Amino acid sequence: SISGQATKISPAMQCSKKKFLIEKRNEVSFLLRDKQCQKLTFDDLENIDKLDNDGLLAILPSLKEFNLNPLVNKLQNVFNNNNISNLTKSLLIACLSDNKVDHKFEVIKENTLIKFNPVSVFDIRNSDNLIYLKKEMNKLVKLDINVSDILNRLIVTYLLDIYPLVISEDSCDELLVASILLVNNMMSCNVKSDKMAEILTKRAKNVTKMTEKINILIESV
Repeated sequence: SISGQATKISPAMQCSKKKFLIEKRNEVSFLLRDKQCQKLTFDDLENIDKLDNDGLLAILPSLKEFNLNPLVNKLQNVFNNNNISNLTKSLLIACLSDNKVDHKFEVIKENTLIKFNPVSVFDIRNSDNLIYLKKEMNKLVKLDINVSDILNRLIVTYLLDIYPLVISEDSCDELLVASILLVNNMMSCNVKSDKMAEILTKRAKNVTKMTEKINILIESV
């Protein structure tokens, strides 16, 4: 049992994660921003499947300017590349969706082979999971704006990592509790939800798995 506590984090790690969550927010909130980056040409995109994770992240904001349909095979190579993170693949899926790319792709997440077409995937910004979790967050009493911001980023990080998969309402509750435990640890606060005690009693193992996964995600970005 985790007894209401997330995996222990050293003071140095707390500081590092807090700094990441406050200053390195572009990775998590990419879909909510319109970021400028260097001017690309279509010829540059011919090597899109040769880019590393950071290189791909750098060009994602500019993909909206191009017709990507001629590159579908190269884009599938990106989804097949184990060196590209799930978060980056999710952001690419969102870009292809915004670009109305009509093609069947495959990606493996959560040990599941996902077949999807960008024109028909849901918009993560309006996903049922995120809408539900934001409603639950609004029920939290006296939530400091900085704590709320970090809590939201932890949640979105997890949901982006599994996108376009969705999770059940029960799993959403577990995700909220896991994120609360982490933000309490990082920010030395005492946020609680109405369901928290019950979830920690009955589903502690699931919450622990989520806290561990979110820890790994924010350390690897």
